[in-house]
Amino acid sequence: MPIGVNAIRLADDVRERDLIETRPFKIQHFDILPFREVVGGRDLYTRTNEFVDFGVNLDNCAKIEEQTPLPDTEVRYEFVLLGTMFRVCYTAQDRFRVPNNIVQIVKRLATRRLRYKFSRIMDTGDGAFPSLESLAGTVIPVGAALTLTNLDDAWLSVHENDGHANAIFCYSDGLKAIWEAHYSRSINPTYEPEHFPDPIEGMRASLRPCLHGVRIYVNDLIESRPQPDGTFLTNIYFALVGDSGRNEGRGLTAIIPPMQDGDMFTFRMTPVVTDTVSLSTINVDAMWPVGLSIGSPSALSMLKDVLVTPLGA
Repeated sequence: MPIGVNAIRLADDVRERDLIETRPFKIQHFDILPFREVVGGRDLYTRTNEFVDFGVNLDNCAKIEEQTPLPDTEVRYEFVLLGTMFRVCYTAQDRFRVPNNIVQIVKRLATRRLRYKFSRIMDTGDGAFPSLESLAGTVIPVGAALTLTNLDDAWLSVHENDGHANAIFCYSDGLKAIWEAHYSRSINPTYEPEHFPDPIEGMRASLRPCLHGVRIYVNDLIESRPQPDGTFLTNIYFALVGDSGRNEGRGLTAIIPPMQDGDMFTFRMTPVVTDTVSLSTINVDAMWPVGLSIGSPSALSMLKDVLVTPLGA
């Protein structure tokens, strides 16, 4: 009798590593958004009001009027503490540590979950964490299908760094709306070369969508808000990210306290016990002190309430 269906009894099962998220959100803005360590409790910028007088053309022996720039306002940006918690039975961890270290796997997913929270509240704000809308120097209400004129207005509304923005943030539906604004004018969207991770090649040359040479980064935690009439609205942001530390180029950054052991996330493990017994379980708290900061509000503009069609519709 030949070996057939019972051949499975002679084979090994191989479990692949990791715990795989079935539909991860796109959070491409982490590709460009810098995280700046702030040694202190808050990040402060001092601003002077927009100049309306630009000096004078002098005749011989003419008087020069005083035009001293004053420290008119001080803006302060604080850290918030984002957190999540997971539990692990360490009797299971001790017995089933191969091929997966349960604690390390769930730690990685906890940091991903916190990045999702950060990405959502960039759009909505949450307590002391400011929304991008509250930071923007220009907010352009749209309330209709996107046009190239809308995109040009937002692009031109970034004044910092002499008007050279370096990032556009939007939801996938927002990127689709940008493409449709081009197609409706019989214009092909443009792309910039970039290298991306690839499971076969490691890194691979590809293209990232752009507008006027500014790369577009998809953040699928920017809300696409359903309306009573069945339509959806979302926001698109144009930004100069990064802070040069000089007068020009004081853009948008994320801020964190000084990292510990090279990590901006903190993990604390506590055993679960009663007065008389241990429950052989540990709680692991994942914490992330983080904030948003911007030197000049003119480093950020926003298209608000862009009418979009959900993917697949």
